[in-house]
Amino acid sequence: MPFDQFTAKFNKQYNVSEMSFRSRIYAHNLALISAHNDNAKSHGFTMAINQFADYTASEFKAILGVSKPNQRSFAGLTQVPAPIFHTKVSDLPSAVDWRNTANVVSPVKNQAQCGSCWAFATTETLESHAALSVDPPQMKILAPQQLVDCAPNPKKCGGTGGCEGSTAEIAYDYIASLGANGGMTEEKNMPYKGRDMTCSYNPTKTPPAATASGFVKLPENNYTALLNAIATLGPIAISVEADTWSFYGGGIFPANKCNLKNTDIDHAVQLVGYGTDAGKDYWIVRNSWGASWGEKGFIRIERSSDGLPCNKDTTPGDGSACPPFPSEVTVCGACGIIYDTCYPVGAKWL
Repeated sequence: MPFDQFTAKFNKQYNVSEMSFRSRIYAHNLALISAHNDNAKSHGFTMAINQFADYTASEFKAILGVSKPNQRSFAGLTQVPAPIFHTKVSDLPSAVDWRNTANVVSPVKNQAQCGSCWAFATTETLESHAALSVDPPQMKILAPQQLVDCAPNPKKCGGTGGCEGSTAEIAYDYIASLGANGGMTEEKNMPYKGRDMTCSYNPTKTPPAATASGFVKLPENNYTALLNAIATLGPIAISVEADTWSFYGGGIFPANKCNLKNTDIDHAVQLVGYGTDAGKDYWIVRNSWGASWGEKGFIRIERSSDGLPCNKDTTPGDGSACPPFPSEVTVCGACGIIYDTCYPVGAKWL
């Protein structure tokens, strides 16, 4: 795709000096994508031109915006103990995809150039669990902008809040703190702006539509617990290393394409299921980069039944948990996918 067609398709507008800079980045990334796709079969996945094709690697990483929380980071919040799962992995369904259950997974969202992935993962998972609180499931579209603007982050967990990063756990604590008469409002009442705004949430003018009483943080790096939770409870908010996903176009993203030397957890997303394709096990992850990215907004990631590989995140203070930071943490699964996982409890529509 020529650069002028790219700028038109993705509504890119630059001044004269930046146009030259962006065209060079685009040419570099286009060559990278083309070279990869020439051998896509050996890689196991394809790459595609998307809205990030004129971003530098550092610019792309800057919009990810999330957390590497550990258990001690959330002491005193509305965290409740994780359930004890007794079902063996072998007794769970061989495949689960919550997209196939009507009104459980809302349409793919787009965080734009704001590091608000944590707000989207929280919103999407609250939507799913509130939907599942009624039979048959019912869906309402909630407003991530409320979390961006209103969820406090005084301890600077996963960032400084808003577009500068936070965590799903912090967001669920904020929602629970609003009490029985408060909660998240619908998107139509507080449309997404993609930037930090003054908090305008008002239970009268922006009436709450959903709430939760707290959250469960599953045991870190526990494959069995995560598989049980996604199979039996519903979608799960997770944190991953996503700076290697920029040009993902389709297929099963392999563990060896993640950063193995430093699996830098930097993005929050929603896990919606798992399955197997041609003998390859995978997780199904919903992203917040719009439906034109990946497989209509989703990515399939390699899944190993032993929870491996396990690698080190050697920069846990980089958009990370609450200070003081450990020198490193162990994160398991492809791109650290089973390290930090949580979901709301007491979720319901109001």
